[in-house]
Amino acid sequence: MGGPSGGPINIFTAIPNRWAWNRQRLNFWKARQPAWVTEAFTGREPARFTLKRLNILHSAAWMRAGRFPAIAGAPRETYRWLLFCSNFSGPWDPYRQAFLDVQRAGIRTLWGQSLGFPPYPRPGTRYALEDWIGYRLPPTQHYFRAYPGVSPNEVRGAVRLARDLEAVAATPCGDSEDEKARARDRFVRLLSRTADTLGAVPYEATHVHSEPGPTTATGMSMLVSLMPILPGYERATHAQIEALADDELSPFRLVPGTHFARLAVLDRRNAAFHPFELVTLRNSWLLFSADFDGEFTTEDPARRAIDTGEARRYFREVGRFEQLRQIWRHCYSYDERVGLDEILVPSLIDRFLLFRDHGDTTLREIVAALALKHDLVGRLGRHELDTPVEVYDFLEEIRTNVRARRAEIAR
Repeated sequence: MGGPSGGPINIFTAIPNRWAWNRQRLNFWKARQPAWVTEAFTGREPARFTLKRLNILHSAAWMRAGRFPAIAGAPRETYRWLLFCSNFSGPWDPYRQAFLDVQRAGIRTLWGQSLGFPPYPRPGTRYALEDWIGYRLPPTQHYFRAYPGVSPNEVRGAVRLARDLEAVAATPCGDSEDEKARARDRFVRLLSRTADTLGAVPYEATHVHSEPGPTTATGMSMLVSLMPILPGYERATHAQIEALADDELSPFRLVPGTHFARLAVLDRRNAAFHPFELVTLRNSWLLFSADFDGEFTTEDPARRAIDTGEARRYFREVGRFEQLRQIWRHCYSYDERVGLDEILVPSLIDRFLLFRDHGDTTLREIVAALALKHDLVGRLGRHELDTPVEVYDFLEEIRTNVRARRAEIAR
């Protein structure tokens, strides 16, 4: 039970029967509709607007696991399941409390049909809900973050600051003293407008050195794969995952465009545990979740299935690294002769609801923005941007970096 600090959360819940499953599907259908439809049906704002106000969620998705993917050789599951995956910043306890406080009645819409769900938000049911959540948290064995220690608000602030600085740097400026003074004035005015974004960038956020995604990427999205593990190989799979290094040394830092990635074993002996009713899984499952860059600008938030072409491309990139590919070697349908994309595409599950706080920004843009902000804050602290000449040289560095980035994209 419990959860990590500033990491991922998986909430794994069983739906008791087909009637409850259909009711749950209807609730998510209403949540996916335009704001005026959701408000008319429920009297509340859409969940994605409420989640935005939390300012601790990078991304979240309620996944339509159902009876799990049909993989050759693996028995079908009997219960239908709902899986919630989220990537957040900060400790687990404040996250949980803020989530429950902000969502309130919406919690019942999102999980109310799950087995054992208490009559929340009735008076006196908060502790029962806390206990229910505690039993539904399968742990994550490996977690990768491309920019650890940074909140969604800090990501958005760094990107806005970088764009503003690049705009100032792009303004024509000669090398005369008067023109350098005018450049410094523009720079100072920018800093006064963006003073609330000038907090320090955590050291670890700029030292993962992630591989940027494809130059055609327009944003990020989330995929979730569930593959059945061969009987008796749960511990071997678990150990293989835990052997992976986190963040700065994780092999996922080399998979282009990966913002977040997690691996978890849903062990049939404990992942299905419900304290008041016997629930069993027929298989143990390997959960793989990734937020990654692709051509997602036009992706409808209400769309349940991720673009299969983008998923295939990403799985092929993961499969290039043998240490990662071998994670799936104890799963049904694994074949050394077959590409990882062919193995994993059938294991993709659909989404009921997807939330992305900064889904329109790519890893390339976020990493560059955080590095620029880190450099700027450091120079300001050392008083290295006090004179027109120092500001002029700094803006020239920004122009050079922008040109280099554009040249790389054009290649």
